[in-house]
Order: sequence, then C-alpha cells, then structure tokens
Amino acid sequence: MLKVGSLAPLEKYMEFLTTFPEPHAACTALMRGPLSPLAVNIGSLWAQYEFTELQLIGSYQSSSTMVRRYGSIPMNVDVPVVRCVATGEIRIDDLHTITEIFPALAIDSSIWESLTSPNEAKYLVSVPLYASGITVGSFGFVSAQSRPFIENYEPIISSLASALALWITHQRIQAHVQTTGFTGAFTDFLHLTPRQVQILLLVEEGKSNAAIAHALDYSLSTVKQELRRTLHALRVDGRLEAVACARKLGLLVDPD
Repeated sequence: MLKVGSLAPLEKYMEFLTTFPEPHAACTALMRGPLSPLAVNIGSLWAQYEFTELQLIGSYQSSSTMVRRYGSIPMNVDVPVVRCVATGEIRIDDLHTITEIFPALAIDSSIWESLTSPNEAKYLVSVPLYASGITVGSFGFVSAQSRPFIENYEPIISSLASALALWITHQRIQAHVQTTGFTGAFTDFLHLTPRQVQILLLVEEGKSNAAIAHALDYSLSTVKQELRRTLHALRVDGRLEAVACARKLGLLVDPD
C-alpha cells in the first residue's frame, strides 16, 4: 500500500507546475519525481490541441527514433495512448504482448522489443488528461514494477493527470508550444500527405509509376521519391504492401 510519505513528491510536483515549466522540464520532473517509485524507463507527454492527433511536447529518456516515430499520432490509429484518450481510462499494457493487441505497433516491433527482456516484466502505462470534460492530452511511461504495484499507484497517477490537464491548457504553455514548435514536428509516424495518399490510391488501382506520374501531372522521379517516403513511414518493402498496410490502418482516405 502507498505510504503517507509518498505524497510529498506529488505535492512538490504540483507546486512545480504552478511555475509553468516548459514541457520537457515538466515531463522529466514527472518521471523523476512522483513517478520514480514506478521505476520509469522512458516517458512521454502529449497535447491534443487539435482533435485529429496527439502531439508530443515533452519526453524523458526516449530515443530519437521513438521521438520521430511517435511525435505525432493520428487519433484514428489504434495504439495505447489513443485508446486511453478515447476511453478516458488508464491503460496498463504488457510490453511482451503489446504488438499482438495493437497491430499498428507491429510495424515497429524492433523498437518495442528493445524495451523488454525475457526475464523481466515491463508495462506501458497510458494516462488520459481531461479538463472540463474535454480531452487535452495524455502522458505515458514504461514501468519495470509489477502490475499490482502500478494499479495500487493509480490514485496518485490520476491526481497527476488532473494537475497536468490544467497546466497543459494554460495559455502560457500553449503559447510556449506554439512558439517553440512540437517535439514531433518532423515525425515520420503514420502520417501520409495528400500527395502520398493520391499515389497509393492509384497503386491500388494497379497503375504503374509512369501511369501515376501522367495521371497526377508529376514527374516520374517525384512519384518514386514519394513512394520511398511512404514505404519508410509504413515500414514495408513494396508498393502493394504499402497499400495493404495503409488500408489496415485507415490512412487511405481520398483527399478530395
């Protein structure tokens, strides 16, 4: 059970938020302070200033690969952080089976496998942030503690979520993010540009690169370059694989 003394870091952190720290500092202090008993390996903080996606604004010990890959997450892609926001509930997912439960993450199986070890249980905890009944963001972290230990800690996690929701919606923090930009501004997650969607839709129709270039009035080199970028984003090796993957993830929506 939680001890009374464990509330001290929580109180200090909430006091720290009243100084309006920048997002990276707020995320680092969160993981090192009130969440430190959970043996946090990495952590992330997302804002939902737009209803269509979550934007990474702060991270703790995350690799550059993870920051770029998960810097911007569309709300129509089924991953833990999106599902926790959609349901309004804290999620605790076992990293050993996470790619089975969330097929979209299987694209990055090497990333998730690097966070686990055969003889050690690790969990990804995803927490929604709500202010006045509206989703405003989320934070997540990887914990090496047991599931019962994490579940016992949920009252403190919920209190932190309430405090962070107020902080993240304050005009000073929103202005800071708009001025400095999002951490994931150059993300290569599952975002396809309208041009890439157009090209994949024509690939789905069975058209060659040359025919696609003619139909869209692009150069052949442009079509090839966009396809390379699309294959990289979807972590696939071929055009038809890209179409199948994009369809599965709900990304092939006609721009028109």
